[in-house]
Amino acid sequence: MRQVERYDLERPLFIAFSSASFFIVGVGIVLPAWVAFHIGGSGLVGLVLLSSSVGGLVLAPVAGHLVDRHDRTQITVSGQIIRALGLALLALIGFVAEPLSPAVLIVSGISGAFGFALLSGSLSGILQAIVPEVQRMGLAMRFPFSISLV
Repeated sequence: MRQVERYDLERPLFIAFSSASFFIVGVGIVLPAWVAFHIGGSGLVGLVLLSSSVGGLVLAPVAGHLVDRHDRTQITVSGQIIRALGLALLALIGFVAEPLSPAVLIVSGISGAFGFALLSGSLSGILQAIVPEVQRMGLAMRFPFSISLV
């Protein structure tokens, strides 16, 4: 029986983690917008989406710095946890006073954007390490397309 090499486990784990990530991206876009619409209408939806986009833009350099300086696997997990915690904040909406609901939605969106910036930067580096060199060009062509479908 041959030894299980690290590479044998990395690819299936990466696929599973990416699948969970795509699910969180979908839920992270649809659920906050749905909640915002029911709380404050389309104006609040626009405010939540704007704040998460600006937050992601401002925090992306911070995420890039962290990805370059620390273990990418740990940063990937941290990014996913931050995104999940951002989504978990949406559960508070039913318990906080109505004037605080927009603030909770905005914080949820910004934390989700920061978590995504951490995750996408670290996953790009991990992909370079686990995909054989001859397959990288094909992956580089398909991966952004598959992300855009989400």
